[in-house]
Amino acid sequence: MRLRVTEECARSTRYARPLSVMVLQVEGTGSTLREWLLRGLRSTDLVCRTVEGDYYVLLTETDASGTSEVMKRLLAEVPVHRVWSASFLTETERFKSLLDPLDATLPTV
Repeated sequence: MRLRVTEECARSTRYARPLSVMVLQVEGTGSTLREWLLRGLRSTDLVCRTVEGDYYVLLTETDASGTSEVMKRLLAEVPVHRVWSASFLTETERFKSLLDPLDATLPTV
């Protein structure tokens, strides 16, 4: 996941293309969220689940407005406990701070 995030950030910077991240905490097993993610995201988006059960969603080619629309669709269908988001080009520090905990919480293989 970290490699893909690094690659997408570099691409976003190089070509001035939007990139956003959402961090989701769900109550319960998250099965409804997993189902929604499978049908509600594009094949270019990336989803990662941490050992704590948080979901990180990297939304390529998506600015803050587009992220807001994705969040509205998601929240209309899925019981999400907490959600955070940031866009790379306009909220760089927030974007990075949302991703900082990711390395420590990814499952080891």
